[in-house]
Amino acid sequence: MPKLKSQKSKLKLFIFLTLVICLGFSIFYLMFSRRAWDGQSRFTVIYVNKGVRVVSFDPQTGEGIKINFPQSWVIAGSGGRGEWLAEKSGRADLVAENLGILYTAEASRMTWGDRLQWWWWGRKIKWREIDGQQWMKKEQTVDGVEVWKLDERWDTTAKEMLTSSAVQKERLEVTVVNTTLIPGLAAEVARMLESSGLRVVATQTGEAEIKGCRVTSSKQSKFKIGVMLMVKALGCIWSEAELGENEAELFFGQR
Repeated sequence: MPKLKSQKSKLKLFIFLTLVICLGFSIFYLMFSRRAWDGQSRFTVIYVNKGVRVVSFDPQTGEGIKINFPQSWVIAGSGGRGEWLAEKSGRADLVAENLGILYTAEASRMTWGDRLQWWWWGRKIKWREIDGQQWMKKEQTVDGVEVWKLDERWDTTAKEMLTSSAVQKERLEVTVVNTTLIPGLAAEVARMLESSGLRVVATQTGEAEIKGCRVTSSKQSKFKIGVMLMVKALGCIWSEAELGENEAELFFGQR
């Protein structure tokens, strides 16, 4: 009988440990499998509650910036239709679109895995506070209200401050193809890619319309930092194509 009780106790312990291990793997999967940051490129977070801020660091240099934008900053709506106060829009994607940058996550919607990485790295980063108003100009609405808008100097600044060292080092050449009926979309997307350090060599209009977004490259280049950045930041799918090792294509279709 004592031997039988001992075997039952061992079985219970084994089952308990198995459940603990399974639970641990499940938590790990939920926290890290869906994270947006790849751990190598620039980690950029946009805050759209209680003011608009762009906070970004480069893990390769250990340096980060916190750009604060004025409350009365006016941005264009989706597809350039209408205008919104940036902080009232509550949309990080619109802020990124107007700034012409790629971003990793909206602050309030980060996964637990990204939050943990953000906290861990944030302690070691050398941060610098920046006033975004210096790249803006004042305008008056038809109602006489003074607002701020980005001026033409911002794009140069974005390439200097928000380029990812790891992406730039790869020197990946990207062709952007617009398969929608929206004019100028390829140029807008190219602007966002270039600010991250990717090299846009051409923008084209495609005849065959696709749905969503697709990144193509050779099989050997699938896991290049720049390729993975486009897939994650723009919500694209990847497919293989007969391209050179340092080449990729980005097809934008109707969403």
